[in-house]
Amino acid sequence: MIARKHLARIVFAAGVLASIASTPVINRWQLDASEGLVPQVLDDTTPLNVRSLTATLTSTEPLPLVSGNIAVHLQLRARDVTGVNAAQLEVELVSMQGAGSDRRPVLVMPGNLATVVLSVPALDHCLDTVACTERFELRLRRESLPEDPTIEITGIIELEAFGDDVQTPPPGAVLALDVADLGPLP
Repeated sequence: MIARKHLARIVFAAGVLASIASTPVINRWQLDASEGLVPQVLDDTTPLNVRSLTATLTSTEPLPLVSGNIAVHLQLRARDVTGVNAAQLEVELVSMQGAGSDRRPVLVMPGNLATVVLSVPALDHCLDTVACTERFELRLRRESLPEDPTIEITGIIELEAFGDDVQTPPPGAVLALDVADLGPLP
């Protein structure tokens, strides 16, 4: 019986080692950039806010095939704790080059916090160039009913770019993220 237990342990250990040895090593480089959102308020007088997001990847040599992703992590807090109506919002992240969009309806009850993550591909068109730029828009719209609570918006934007076949980025590669508030719009 003891010999069987030892044999079972040896067979199990051999299987674990074989599994580890057959797991492919992922060879890819990755660069990251992030930027916090300036807090914003949506209310009866300013139900819409649009932010321009610009992702830029530069290198001293032509870039190999690049993939990437931009993600916006939003926290939406309804200020009014006395009301009974939920604030209705629509949040959307859109690639201005047509690479995709992510749109979500959100309900936030008075006094509560909602967390939303929007994500779209980024910089997938970068190839054989030393500079690649892609522009996005983050659109936040509150349904404008007078009895709905005011919404406070905070969050962070994360950008990543990566390429396959090597573990180091191209020489001189820099990933940048610029966020411009296009303003509260009536």
